[in-house]
Amino acid sequence: MYSAEQKDLFFQNVSSLKNTSLYKKLTTTISNNFKILPNGGGDLFSLNLINIHNKLSIYQDAKKELEEKLKLFQTQYLFYPVLYFYGFGNGILYKILLKNTHLKHLIVFEDDISLLYEIFHLIDFREELRNNKLIILQSDVLSKDLENIFTTPPFFNFLRVYFLHLHSVYYEIFQDKIIKLNNKISQIIKTTILYQGNDIEDALQGFTQFIFNSPKMILNPSLDSLYQTRKKKSKTAIIVSTGPSLDKQLLVLKKYQNKATIFCADSAYSILAKYDIKPDYVLMSERTEKTADLFKNSYKNIDEGIIFVLLALAHPKAIKYLEDSKRNYILIPYPSLFVKKCMLEDFGNFPSGSTVALNALKLAYTLEHKSIIFIGQDLAYSQDGTSHSKDYMYGSNYESSIKQESALAYGGKGEVKTHCMWNAFRLSIENFIYKNTKNCKFYNATEGGASIEGTIEKPFLECCLNLLNDNDKKFTQPKILDTDKQNELLLNIDENLYELYIDCDKFLKELNEYLKDTEEDSKKIFDKNIINKVVIQEIIKKLDSLKLRIDYYSKSVLYEFIRSFLMQFEFNLARIYVLNPKNEQEWLDKNLTWIKDHIFLMQVLIANIKLVKQGIRENIAPLKQILLSRNLKSLF
Repeated sequence: MYSAEQKDLFFQNVSSLKNTSLYKKLTTTISNNFKILPNGGGDLFSLNLINIHNKLSIYQDAKKELEEKLKLFQTQYLFYPVLYFYGFGNGILYKILLKNTHLKHLIVFEDDISLLYEIFHLIDFREELRNNKLIILQSDVLSKDLENIFTTPPFFNFLRVYFLHLHSVYYEIFQDKIIKLNNKISQIIKTTILYQGNDIEDALQGFTQFIFNSPKMILNPSLDSLYQTRKKKSKTAIIVSTGPSLDKQLLVLKKYQNKATIFCADSAYSILAKYDIKPDYVLMSERTEKTADLFKNSYKNIDEGIIFVLLALAHPKAIKYLEDSKRNYILIPYPSLFVKKCMLEDFGNFPSGSTVALNALKLAYTLEHKSIIFIGQDLAYSQDGTSHSKDYMYGSNYESSIKQESALAYGGKGEVKTHCMWNAFRLSIENFIYKNTKNCKFYNATEGGASIEGTIEKPFLECCLNLLNDNDKKFTQPKILDTDKQNELLLNIDENLYELYIDCDKFLKELNEYLKDTEEDSKKIFDKNIINKVVIQEIIKKLDSLKLRIDYYSKSVLYEFIRSFLMQFEFNLARIYVLNPKNEQEWLDKNLTWIKDHIFLMQVLIANIKLVKQGIRENIAPLKQILLSRNLKSLF
């Protein structure tokens, strides 16, 4: 039995929890799995518990084990802003660790509610829970909740130093759960880092192609016009991708093609044409010339009336192919500060340039379809190792040589082989579905590949029989903007490009000054083989001011081209930051590495900002030409 004081402490602890699911579990009937062992040390530090079912105690020697843990984490992990543990134990370790001002958050996974129930009657965690310094989760936590945590600082900034620590040997009995949890976390972290990008040139290619394509975007219908003319005009959407399972769905799709709106990935376009299946929308999200070649051939049997929906960063050849064969298209800008500053909201935005299926999903959802069906969305290899449909333009084994990993299979039984990018695509689709289940039902009728959390898994024919009844296409063509509005937007783009060009010059001047100073100061670190610590500290102080200047430019359009590199740089820098030097040589090594990495940062930024300027100069011609033809003046 608990005393009135203990009951009050328990109530205050659970009331401080931010985890509503855990709160509900702790405030319902709980079976008691633990018994407190005699406290030989007479203090909470020696508190030990035994599981009454398996007769295992949390610690062999509570005080000794916790002292060893504290010594480890107060030295080796002193500068870590985030730590992760499996197992709550008696909780004292976390009370003490959180006194470290460097440690901002501590996440503990504990699956035995009865243990938390017991400890919450004994130890006060109100402040730690209320301030979110102590976060208690369970191993079955939703991937979406983990994603939300890992995309916020400081968790985000220190993803590369993640490690799941075991609280004590007792928790080894939960090995399967721990492995499964660690794999889930590792995959989410990998995906989160992957989505930051790592290639400035890739970002630059997308932007320079956007500059080149921008007049074509303005002169064609906007996404807003498409919404106005086609919202609620169809109840069911089918999204067609090119996974290996697509082959078995094509005959059914052909039979029911007039009873649903068909959204087709660029890679599936030629396949549908081969089977005389006419999509309503064909989407392209990538920027490469190889992807553009998917539109090289046109198909008279299906092309009339199709709207090709491309991100405005697509390769210009894709647009040329469409115009040469008089196919209808719209261009949608990638969401960015530049787009916002140019007031291009009517042209909309899509959340990703990496997965065409996600963009098809967003478009289908925004057009207010009540049911959305996926087919060919395997996101995994087939049993025979193929990566795509047999009629895919670049062959069914196009991605078969990529390093493989595992994912839950369609139907939830067993696993299938996939790769990291497909896993990332799957998580992005799941995240969208998770946030948008209120007004739409999502069906995975792929009948193969990986499971997509949040979808209803049903055979494609069954979906068609149940959801498709009448001919369901009453479409009109979207309209272009009037000339005055077009001119306003064209001038906005020109003005903001000029502002970006000037920002490049300003930032380049500052970076060159910082680089010159840092390189010159670095030569003074060793004076007659004696380390000058004052010089090192002065250099690091100047590098801190450099970070402030980078933060300043992060509010400008320029940041969008250097963001991916800066993110990866910060991820790697975190590994240096958390080091706790044990002697003078380790202190020197840490600081020299810190300085060396920042010199590299400046060199890369200087080289690539020059490329931004060059990219603007080389791709501004179409915009200048259209402005000149309309008697409008360019700032270039």
